Amino acid sequence: MTDTMPPSLRVRFGMALQRQRQVHGLSQSQLAKLSKLSLKYVGEIERGEANVSTEAQERLTNALEWDPFELPLREQDTLPEGVRTLLLAELTHVQHLVQTAIGWVQTLDAAMVRRAAQAPTPPEPWWDSARLRPRGRPRGKRNTRETADDDSEES
Repeated sequence: MTDTMPPSLRVRFGMALQRQRQVHGLSQSQLAKLSKLSLKYVGEIERGEANVSTEAQERLTNALEWDPFELPLREQDTLPEGVRTLLLAELTHVQHLVQTAIGWVQTLDAAMVRRAAQAPTPPEPWWDSARLRPRGRPRGKRNTRETADDDSEES
């Protein structure tokens, strides 16, 4: 059984301070000037070698506008490595499916455009609506005289 001790609070604070300084794009020298501390002292703090006074911590955190007791949002919402890996694989698969579907739609669209361009113009109709005449009697009300004549002929 191996007892591995977690890094001391001094070392963890130094690493967190270094990360914050780098996030802000500052050099150790710039941070030292902003916090009114010596460059040597800032370096020792980041390496976890110096015992940091409360006053020095306050100067450093104020210079970085950083609350070391608040977890950064990205650390609070980080997914476990396995879940993140599976999710990334699934999203990559979905992206491939979408790209494939887009390719199919583009191919079908191009084929429809080609087919429309190659389609012959429809022939003229065999009938000419201007020459069509109604066949037989017109529909509608009949003349009463014609009806009477027709009835008398049949009887």
